[in-house]
Amino acid sequence: MIAYVGLGAAAVIVLLGIALKVEALRLEALRAEYEAFKAQVKAVGEEQETKSRAQAESDKKRMEAADAENAAALATLAGTIKRLRDDHPRGGILPAAPAGSGRPDVAAFERAELERALGRYREAVRGLADEGTAATLNLDTAKRWAQGAR
Repeated sequence: MIAYVGLGAAAVIVLLGIALKVEALRLEALRAEYEAFKAQVKAVGEEQETKSRAQAESDKKRMEAADAENAAALATLAGTIKRLRDDHPRGGILPAAPAGSGRPDVAAFERAELERALGRYREAVRGLADEGTAATLNLDTAKRWAQGAR
């Protein structure tokens, strides 16, 4: 009976040794698979990083071109506005008093005060128009840049 127990123990030890060897081989296979997976992930990550850098560089160049275009458009706008304002006569915006009037400085209103009020109004409107035009140019530039990003 002791012989059977010894034989059984030897069989169990042999089987455990075989199982251990099989598990060790499986572990090595899994390690190799894991290393291959890590290498693949690293390669994909590096490729994506390269693409991202190239896209960022392209975006930067397009942004610089759009900024230069926008600055040129704003400079042209400022020049046009200045030219138009310089072309506008500096005299009053009210018509001259009739030749036969007794008091040409009074025509149912205080001429000087009305001139000042209308001048302030004109400047305020011009400021709003200038701001709106500049905003339109900025928006157009941004839209062209965004369309190029597609």
